Amino acid sequence: MKTILCLFVLLVSGVTASVTLASDGGVDHKTSICHRTSSEKNPWVLITPDNASLPAHFDHGDVLPRGDQCPDSADGWPVDGPL
Repeated sequence: MKTILCLFVLLVSGVTASVTLASDGGVDHKTSICHRTSSEKNPWVLITPDNASLPAHFDHGDVLPRGDQCPDSADGWPVDGPL
């Protein structure tokens, strides 16, 4: 009987873990950022990548938006300016 109970608990735990993993790709795990495009006409694009990729985006110069707006020049936001 203990073996059946243990197997049942493991089965329920596995199903719960699968449901949790399937729901991890939702909007709650994403952040809007201003992606640097290297284009003179459109230097920034607002995108919403998964949070796991944010360090790579920030490493190559992407920035957080202010409100829902991206910078309007290729220089980005001033380092000492308000957020």
